[in-house]
Amino acid sequence: MFNKYIDRIKPALTKIEKINVRAYYAKCYREHAIQEHWILYEAFAGRGILCNPKAMFEALRRRSEFKDYRHIWVLDSMKSHKDLICKYKNDPSVIFIERHSKEYLKYLAEAKYLINNSTFPGYFIKRKEQVYINTWHGIPLKKMGYDMPGGNFNSANTIRNFLAADFLLSANKFQSDMYWKSYKLEGLWNGKVIETGHARNDVFWSDSKESIYKHLDSLGLPGSHKKKIVLYAPTWRGEDFSKPREEADEYLHFIEEMEKKLSSDEYQILVKPHQQVYHQIEERSDIKGKFVPSSVDTNELLSVTDILVTDYSSIYFDFLATGRPVLFYIPDLEEYEDTRGFYLPLNELPGPAVKCLSDVSQWIMNIEDVQCEYSTLYEKNVRWVLEYDDGHVCDRIIDAVWFGKNQSVCQQRVTEKPKILLYRGGLSENGITRSFMSLLNIIDYDKYDVTIGVEYPGIIPGDMEKLLSLNKNARCIVYIPEASGPWKELVARKRILKTGVYNDEQWEKVPAEFFRWDFRRTFGDSQFDVIVEFGGYSPVSSYLLLQAENGKKIIWQHNDLALDAKKVIHGVKPHEKNLNTIFYLYKYYDKIVSCGKYVMKQNMKSFAASGTFHKFTYARNALDIGRLENDLKQDSISGTDLYGQTRRWPDDKFINFVTMGRMSTEKNQLNLLRSFARLQEKYGNVMLHILGDGPLRKEMMQEINGLHIRDKVVLTGQMEYPFSYMKRCQCFILPSLYEGQPLVLYEARALGLPLIISKFSSVSDSITEGGQYLIGNSEDEIYEGMEAFIKGKVPEYSFSADEYNSEVFHEFEKAVLG
Repeated sequence: MFNKYIDRIKPALTKIEKINVRAYYAKCYREHAIQEHWILYEAFAGRGILCNPKAMFEALRRRSEFKDYRHIWVLDSMKSHKDLICKYKNDPSVIFIERHSKEYLKYLAEAKYLINNSTFPGYFIKRKEQVYINTWHGIPLKKMGYDMPGGNFNSANTIRNFLAADFLLSANKFQSDMYWKSYKLEGLWNGKVIETGHARNDVFWSDSKESIYKHLDSLGLPGSHKKKIVLYAPTWRGEDFSKPREEADEYLHFIEEMEKKLSSDEYQILVKPHQQVYHQIEERSDIKGKFVPSSVDTNELLSVTDILVTDYSSIYFDFLATGRPVLFYIPDLEEYEDTRGFYLPLNELPGPAVKCLSDVSQWIMNIEDVQCEYSTLYEKNVRWVLEYDDGHVCDRIIDAVWFGKNQSVCQQRVTEKPKILLYRGGLSENGITRSFMSLLNIIDYDKYDVTIGVEYPGIIPGDMEKLLSLNKNARCIVYIPEASGPWKELVARKRILKTGVYNDEQWEKVPAEFFRWDFRRTFGDSQFDVIVEFGGYSPVSSYLLLQAENGKKIIWQHNDLALDAKKVIHGVKPHEKNLNTIFYLYKYYDKIVSCGKYVMKQNMKSFAASGTFHKFTYARNALDIGRLENDLKQDSISGTDLYGQTRRWPDDKFINFVTMGRMSTEKNQLNLLRSFARLQEKYGNVMLHILGDGPLRKEMMQEINGLHIRDKVVLTGQMEYPFSYMKRCQCFILPSLYEGQPLVLYEARALGLPLIISKFSSVSDSITEGGQYLIGNSEDEIYEGMEAFIKGKVPEYSFSADEYNSEVFHEFEKAVLG
């Protein structure tokens, strides 16, 4: 019984613990002074003294200018690194701390210099006085950042860290382009890329082999001088970097096959799993003495390796500095190429590549012939990969960062394009999200630098798909929900979100500093010319964007918001509190943009004051022509409707009326159902198709059953390809009580469907001369409109989607930049 109680409260305790971590970190960066001579190092989330941070650490300790500096190393577990800690126990300048501990939070907030080869946690915020050097951990062969599948989401914390960094280290032009292009830093990021080689490659010019052999021996991995070390070092596999596939059995199979074919007197077979993979399998007893622990520095290991076997890991780029042979064993080549993809053609690799393991042992036994065959490609790779490597990379980096020397190795790429931040927040399936996605597809990206701000996708179906399908020309920054702030401000934030802000007294209680720091946590030191809160309904994002230090602030209005605030669903006004807060905040925004001219006039009547009248303007919603065209190519249908029945295309034996929209009060769908029941009773050969879902689903189903029209009304639910379905209907009807600028009308126009539209207040923004049949929104008037179509009274029209979008883009430019 007690255990069940503990299980129930455990999630709450975990949440409190995480908030405590962020609160203590906030206290440290708010109250503690920066320590000018402290350097904090973190490699692979605390796996040890490794990689580029290790090389920088050793180089800094060798130079007399830094004799008074304190070096703080982050470890994932103090217990797991006892030998490492013991090695430096008599050196007071070297300190070890555990990741996420109180000491970690303190040093992370206070250290003047931060060096990381991966990423700091989601709650990290670089203070303006700090210097953040992100060394990264390799030249990419496989696609990275926004180039890889799921890049918008999977790269979220990496992009956030890069935007916070002052310096990014690069081995060559190829890696520099990865930062600028693959992570879309060009034009927004204000830091510098130091292109001068990999710091960790200096080890290949050092005389440290004896100590490395001894280290391997101490780990039970004999690296005898009399044997050639064959190192198998594959990368991680899987869809999620934080949860790679566990492939220990495949690695053991590699060892067994090599030991069968290769002489144990001549060769020592070692496996070095990727850092993320080793973390999963390190407790397995059968890997002891066979797998190289993640605490062993990879480049030190490479310096004593005679033959490297890898797959598409970037490890081979560093290994080229040794001049020794590299072989590529890639059993899942086609699968990986199709899903992740590569930057370089595999026929340019500096060694043979194969899917069959038996070929690897044959190559090793004939390694001299292999080297000769691939010598030209090997040298070609060496020339561009190791352009700067000479054993003095660390010194050039130190001189550039600490002393401002060697600025010729530093790059900045600043463009003159206006920088626009379009913040949508959540991507729930609704008209706002669709208009947002459509807008992204008509922007001139040669003219504007565009950043998208979205919230971390939750459990709402379809959010992730929409996140990944956002226009690739814009960089996408995902808001990670790990805001740092003192408990007092966290409580204040929760209170104002619960109660809202309606007056100046309440506004004074808003923790502005909390939101100001949260903006920097998300966007680093990025400077935007224009910041747009496109959603228009969220107090959280509205507070957040107002705290940006620069840029014109704009907020969107997607409806007659005074009416929307009064909307009742199930006896509740769902938008009232949030919208009343938004209304108060309008005076702090520079512009207020409605989705149509009439909507603007209505909102001006409701909200404009003497000091805000000039702020109101409008820009209509764009059409997503590409989505329409793609939908119309679909000739198959899948899924089930809201009744759980397999979907079918509309039957052309009937007159098919169609509407699409959220099942909500303002859409007036209950009146539509009653009108249709009368129409069906009179004419018989009619069908009604309602595309969408929403809070009134239950009431609509009850109404359908009560009217006995279950066999004549189709509730499709949300559809992946709705326009292909709509195109197969004969007439579109929109009986709404009120709307903003309903995008679905223009989508129906682009499909060429005859239109029946109710005379909602802002309808003038959505009609064209002679292009629709206008009705009232009562049951009788809706019935009359549908009967008018049957009698041939609904007019035909012509419409150009391209011309419409051109007009909309001009309105957007004028509203945002005018």
